[in-house]
Amino acid sequence: MKLDSHISALLYRYDCVIIPQFGGFVANYKPAYIDSRLNVLHPPSKGIIFNKNLTNNDGLLANEIVVKESKNFEEANRAINQCVEAYKATLSKGNRIEIEKVGILYYDVEQNIQFQPNKEINYLTSAFGLTSFYLPPVESTVDKKVEKENVEHEEVKVIPIVAVKEKEVEKVASTQEKEQSEKVIPITAKTGDDRKKTKVWRYVAAAVVILPITFYSVWIPLKTDAVKTRHLELADFNPFNDTTPSLYQERNTWSNEADYLVEIDANEQAFELPDTVYTTQLSFFDNREGLTVKLREPIAEATPVNTYVAHDVSNPKLRYHLIGGCFQYLDNAEKLVNELRTKGYGARIIDEHKGLHRVAFGSFATRKEAIAVMSMIKEDEEASVWVLKK
Repeated sequence: MKLDSHISALLYRYDCVIIPQFGGFVANYKPAYIDSRLNVLHPPSKGIIFNKNLTNNDGLLANEIVVKESKNFEEANRAINQCVEAYKATLSKGNRIEIEKVGILYYDVEQNIQFQPNKEINYLTSAFGLTSFYLPPVESTVDKKVEKENVEHEEVKVIPIVAVKEKEVEKVASTQEKEQSEKVIPITAKTGDDRKKTKVWRYVAAAVVILPITFYSVWIPLKTDAVKTRHLELADFNPFNDTTPSLYQERNTWSNEADYLVEIDANEQAFELPDTVYTTQLSFFDNREGLTVKLREPIAEATPVNTYVAHDVSNPKLRYHLIGGCFQYLDNAEKLVNELRTKGYGARIIDEHKGLHRVAFGSFATRKEAIAVMSMIKEDEEASVWVLKK
């Protein structure tokens, strides 16, 4: 059974129609208004809204079903409950419920019931037969009359000015021309001194611009290497900059002979050197003789010493094991064991637990000893290590 026709019929007579355990439709009076955007006049009507909090059964809808469909009150309530369950199932699936001649119900993003009313039906019985219609804009003729009267009044005000005597007009015009001529002459006239000052300032401005350009066009090619190197620096624009190239001064001794070099006579051409001493020729300029120096023999890098003490893993008393990794494949576990043994650890595969081969750095008799070694391993290897007791 559908409740659409019963809800629509009740909205003509009542301002509130409740669907038990679902919500109620509330009708509010809405006066006539003009839509200025579309120029449409709408008659008075009832604005329909939906309130989900009106869920108490007032018996109005059930009584309407009893009268229209010849059912008892219990059957009517049972039919209403079935429709409410169908409404909730439809909304939970994300679908819309269209109640004919009333509107559309749907869930928004936040799962709240939203209602879109049907604007084609007017439930206000006093406005029966009234429809919306287009209202064309009307231009007001009153404004045009007022504007026309204002123009006529302005023209009337101008008429007395034309009626002035010709002699008086000529007199006023002559006085105005005289005043304007007196005001203009001092502003436009220039004396000979002013003209000379203007020319002098023009020459000064031209000299300020031209002289630096002329100076640097001669200075840069002659005194700098900008043309040869095609690289211009800010120091090239400074005429007081010292451009004398620095010269190499030969020394007979080196101050840091304790670190790398030994004292060498610059004039000595040859001398004997041990086989363990390296020699080289250094020349700072093409026109000078090279210097012979000897370098100390490089010190060989020290081999790192592993201080880890491996324990006897075959001892059954070693119950605490430092686990360094768990592997599904045996090859990967053996690879880690070989790497750890090359570093000096007593690594081995402890067991296979839940399909994983557990590899230990080493085994110890007490937890205290295992934790002490674990902290050393974490610091040296930066590996994730934990203690297993077996």
